[in-house]
Amino acid sequence: MARSLSARIAAIGATLVLSTSALAGCSDTADTSDSQGTTEQSVQAGDTSISAEDVKAMVDAGDDFVFLDVRTPEEYAEAHISTAENLPVDSIDADTASEFIPSTDTPVVLYCRSGHRAGIAVDTLNSLGYTNVKNMGGIDGWTWGYVTE
Repeated sequence: MARSLSARIAAIGATLVLSTSALAGCSDTADTSDSQGTTEQSVQAGDTSISAEDVKAMVDAGDDFVFLDVRTPEEYAEAHISTAENLPVDSIDADTASEFIPSTDTPVVLYCRSGHRAGIAVDTLNSLGYTNVKNMGGIDGWTWGYVTE
């Protein structure tokens, strides 16, 4: 009987280890570090992410979408993608969103420094009823040049 109890405890332990590993592998976030060594959580939710290459193809094709940089105005002034407008994540609400985005089904692509703030902005816009919002991630993924002021 002691042997079967030990076997059960071992099986439960193994199940817990496997479950924990599986859950860790399903995380929505990945740690990224900036140049100062600060760690941020970069949100990469499955169907809300879009590659910089796909966005570049949309720009080149003249697709109708709203391209937003959700960093601070100071970061935007330092360097930004030429076709992107600045709407800082902390200022997004129903009024500011409607100034930039004509309707709730308009395609919207967001970026920031690492993808974290863009992920927050995706969630905010979704909660406001916007249905076609994508996170391109960080500006460093854009290799086709920037505008600097």
